[in-house]
Amino acid sequence: MQTVTGKDLESSYGKRKVIAQLSAALSQGQIIIAPVAQGYAYLGDGRSGSAMSQIREIKGFDAAIPLVTLVANYKQVEQYCGSLTSEQIRVIKKFWPGALIIERETQSHLRYSFGSRILPDRLMFTEATNSIVKALCRKVGPLGFSPVMANGELGREVITDITALTNESTEKVSHLLSAATESWSQLKSTWLLLEGGEVKIRRIGEISEASIREIIPRAKLDLR
Repeated sequence: MQTVTGKDLESSYGKRKVIAQLSAALSQGQIIIAPVAQGYAYLGDGRSGSAMSQIREIKGFDAAIPLVTLVANYKQVEQYCGSLTSEQIRVIKKFWPGALIIERETQSHLRYSFGSRILPDRLMFTEATNSIVKALCRKVGPLGFSPVMANGELGREVITDITALTNESTEKVSHLLSAATESWSQLKSTWLLLEGGEVKIRRIGEISEASIREIIPRAKLDLR
């Protein structure tokens, strides 16, 4: 495993070199560890069935468990799920990057190209917070991810300290993107279902129902 540190990112040239290296690894179906909002996570090319299977295998997930997908911005959601309404775009731009996950039905003609042999009927998205990961989303495409977890004082917690990563957690990883200056979030995400032109609130987290309704007054409460 190759580790990328802050020193490697000090210059514009260094950043471009790192982005090229990590993009190549992801495009070849390899798994990397990189920072998301909550801590370190396994990332893979969301269009690679092999990469998504590897992450599920590492985490011990059943194939039916969906992974949340990182995107650079809402426009990448539209590439796979069709046009969003102006209200939907406003609510996304208001709370991204941040504690917001959106779920959207995928376009039927793309359902044989993303993450497995069959594209799921729906995908869940959030916006990348780290600038290098955001650049990877632009270059490679949406990235499926799942946090690297360990036992902590409060139970299972996302790893935020690079020294807590074990050999077992990194043995199937090609690169590690260190985030020495990252600030971590413990906010619970609000989950919205964007169904056609509607917005349904599936789970309330840091973003309140009232905050959503300030933008979309007719948003429906549909908790699960």
